[in-house]
Amino acid sequence: MYLSSPFWRPTGATATGFVILTMLLLSVHGAPHLQATQALSSSSARSSNPTEVFGMCTLVAEAPPVVRCGLNPSDDTFVDTFFPDEPFAKMLGNPLLANPILIVQDTTGLQHDVKYGDLSLNYAYLRFDLATVLPQELLLSHAEPRNATLWLFVRWVSPFYNASMRVYRALSNDWKEETLTWNTKPELDNATYAESSVRADGAWVRWDVSEQVRATLREGSAVSLAVIASEASWRNVVWFDSKDQLQQDDVSTRPELDLDFVAPVLTVQTSYPNLPITIENSTFQTDLKGAFRASLAWGRYEIAVPETIPKGEGARVAFVGWSDNISEPRRVITIGNNMTLQANYEMQYYLDVNSSYGSANGSGWYPQNQEALTSVSPTTVMAEGLSGILGVRHVFDHWSGDCAGTQPECSIMMDGPKKVAAVWRDDYTVTMLGLVVLIVAAATLVLLRKRAHLRRS
Repeated sequence: MYLSSPFWRPTGATATGFVILTMLLLSVHGAPHLQATQALSSSSARSSNPTEVFGMCTLVAEAPPVVRCGLNPSDDTFVDTFFPDEPFAKMLGNPLLANPILIVQDTTGLQHDVKYGDLSLNYAYLRFDLATVLPQELLLSHAEPRNATLWLFVRWVSPFYNASMRVYRALSNDWKEETLTWNTKPELDNATYAESSVRADGAWVRWDVSEQVRATLREGSAVSLAVIASEASWRNVVWFDSKDQLQQDDVSTRPELDLDFVAPVLTVQTSYPNLPITIENSTFQTDLKGAFRASLAWGRYEIAVPETIPKGEGARVAFVGWSDNISEPRRVITIGNNMTLQANYEMQYYLDVNSSYGSANGSGWYPQNQEALTSVSPTTVMAEGLSGILGVRHVFDHWSGDCAGTQPECSIMMDGPKKVAAVWRDDYTVTMLGLVVLIVAAATLVLLRKRAHLRRS
């Protein structure tokens, strides 16, 4: 009866005995129509020409490198509205009994029990622990798979056929198959789901769960998925093999999650062709459009671009930062997924400020079209040697070159290389005053001597 009418639900002790009998028959004998040759044994059976193996991962392509990892669930079970507070093991009355199938169905509103109400609603939950399978390079670089495919083997499908099953992302990985119940099941991310049709028993069904898996991996290294019927219908009753299903002739029909990781591509964009890009100890150049692209293995790399690029006398382009706000031209990146970085440069011009005396300020590199300020101080400098003793001073007079003005400060628009010089003049005012004082003093002395001589005579 259970094969022809799996959605029939007895009540009470009869229900428990029915489920136990069903599990035992399936785990020992399997479905009578199942042929082992119909099952695909592993991810490698669904791959083409694997050339190298990394633990549970296989290199399936070389240009660019593609690594496919196949995972069986660490936990899988189904929850049932008929036993809302009981995990599967307690449903059977035997905590040690493995669950070889995952029942997914929704006939809500189509069958009704006087005591228990709508009984035919089951969700299947599967959790995959990537940390135990994926290479460390993928985990540490937070690599996201290009494709993620969930495979489930159909043990039995409703005789109405063409069932429609959806896969959602569970929002929590904090559950165990031994304790999960309908009332403790994780909430689902209803924003996205993958949907596939189930048309026959003894065949594999696949779902593209790339978006669900990528969203989960951004938060951790475990993925929980829930399989539910798309709607209430007599046709939406399917039994899938679980991880505890016994192998037949070394052929596994356990659930599997296949993840395809494509070697990431690093793109460095600049505005300058033939710009050297250093990655670890190798140097490359940007193309004629100023871009560099390379497929790299997952991991950490030191990359660098030139700090400055000469553009003639008094002109250069200077590195000002990366597009992700890193300010140093040499940096370390961790690449697990395609990465694009913009190396930002700006045009700069040199301002040359000279002065024969005092301190000239303002020399240096300035961004194009920025206003630069030159200054000189002090504006009066005592002459050296005898001239200085005699009071000769050098006094700032005006600017020459690319700046005109008589003030000690001058603004210049840096739209090209600039040169300015402070022009000084010699000031003899103090010297002249000193001479006048000496002459007056000498004249006074002569006059006083003459008066003294007249008095004596």
